[in-house]
Amino acid sequence: MISIIVPVYNVEKYIVECIESILAQTYTNWELFLINDGSTDSSGDICRGYAHKDNRIAYIRTENQGACHARNTGLEKAKGEYIFFMDSDDMLMPDALQILLDKFAVAQVELVCGECQAMYKNGKDYNYKRPVFPDKITSGNQMLKDILTYNTLCSIWGKLYKRDLIGSIRFEENLKLGQDIHFLTTLFSERSCSVLRCPEKIYRYRILQNSISHSKQAILIDKIQNYIENMIQLRIKCNKYISKNCAEEYSYNVCHNILYCIYLTGLVKRTERWQLDMLKSEVLHIKTINDGHTRDIKSLLRSDKPGISWTLTFRHLTGSVKNVVRKYMK
Repeated sequence: MISIIVPVYNVEKYIVECIESILAQTYTNWELFLINDGSTDSSGDICRGYAHKDNRIAYIRTENQGACHARNTGLEKAKGEYIFFMDSDDMLMPDALQILLDKFAVAQVELVCGECQAMYKNGKDYNYKRPVFPDKITSGNQMLKDILTYNTLCSIWGKLYKRDLIGSIRFEENLKLGQDIHFLTTLFSERSCSVLRCPEKIYRYRILQNSISHSKQAILIDKIQNYIENMIQLRIKCNKYISKNCAEEYSYNVCHNILYCIYLTGLVKRTERWQLDMLKSEVLHIKTINDGHTRDIKSLLRSDKPGISWTLTFRHLTGSVKNVVRKYMK
């Protein structure tokens, strides 16, 4: 049996499509945990209604403590031999679960990764060219290197995990950004495993861009700062998996994720290459952090200046990041 874990928070526009895509699966031996993370819209009522209709669906309501807490709640309840994580605004291809299980049947692995298809807010596919590779078995150590160096397969969804592989590993609930990377790097650094990467598209994820008010910019910067600190700690913890010639690539990907986060808030219509290069040049080697400069990013948004622009926020961010990474790890 497969245990599917879905955190739910204010997604009344998309949760029906998500659940219906699970109900439409050609593989039917699954249990679904809908963890309502304190939604204030009708998401909870929708999930509760589905749970009443299908005994494979469990509805659990918690106080708003974030997606990590919701996923951990699901992991504690899960009874399946396999675990599948899903975001509540995403969808599965009809034969997704069957494809992943069939891969397990022919390969002695602990984790199978499928391909994913991006889609716009309205559900229309985002078309982009990506190389198609045949089935490939790799090690957990190689996955760790790929995640840290090339930002590859760094989302928890689109993967079917053996429950025993996860074991007692849980999501870090104090993180505000980068939870997926933290979970996967912990998994691959603490567990010896084989991973099968397959070319079949099994998952559709939605790109949602939300507007952000001036009052919420402080929350954004706080999240980015939290992410930077976490990635610095990962850089130290997993240093042996990052070769010297890949250190710059690691910093590049950290910066890319920061800019993508800001892009999703709607502060910019798109992330430009010059922005990425500018930020990357300030974080060439992420090693350690000086707490004396950590507060600088937050203090800008606590000021009384109205309508702080993206440009000012970005320039201050790059200046602050430059200061917090001065000390290099030998």
